[in-house]
Amino acid sequence: MTRPHTATALALGAFTLLGYLYFPGHAWLEQDTQIYVALLQHLDQPSVLARDLVCQHPHLKWTVYDEVARALNTVTGLSYHIVLDAQLLVFRFLGLTGIFLLAAAAGLNRAGALFTAFLFGLGAFVGGPEILTLEYEPVPRAFALMLVLAALGYGAFGKWKISATFAALALLYHAPTSAPYW
Repeated sequence: MTRPHTATALALGAFTLLGYLYFPGHAWLEQDTQIYVALLQHLDQPSVLARDLVCQHPHLKWTVYDEVARALNTVTGLSYHIVLDAQLLVFRFLGLTGIFLLAAAAGLNRAGALFTAFLFGLGAFVGGPEILTLEYEPVPRAFALMLVLAALGYGAFGKWKISATFAALALLYHAPTSAPYW
């Protein structure tokens, strides 16, 4: 990796970490993670929430969200909170990288593309459908959106294998979020 690439990766990593720690931040068990963590705990121990209708028929059957989270939890021994937040950080970094690449492909210089990624990393709230451009919680759609952005960024530079890999992962994490890409 050359120096400009290393500096760019470090800057994007710093934006990711600052965005996670300060603004827009992160959340745990405030909205959707309440459901997902309960589902994961039920999958680990079927006696937990055994009478809960949502847990009896989890909506995670066609995703890798639960398999990856459970595998990381088992292999590392870390809690779901840590495992899911670590994934959130990795996917946010990939999403910011995708935005950087899209901005660079549009003709911005390195500083301008980094600034664009920084601005995107601040997040936005779309009022009508109540959509966040950067999710606060580690949920499948948050992971998938960042993977789609990475896929678009690499695709803008003709890196089709990398782009297709990220898009396929997005599809496996949350198909509805990746649908516009396909």
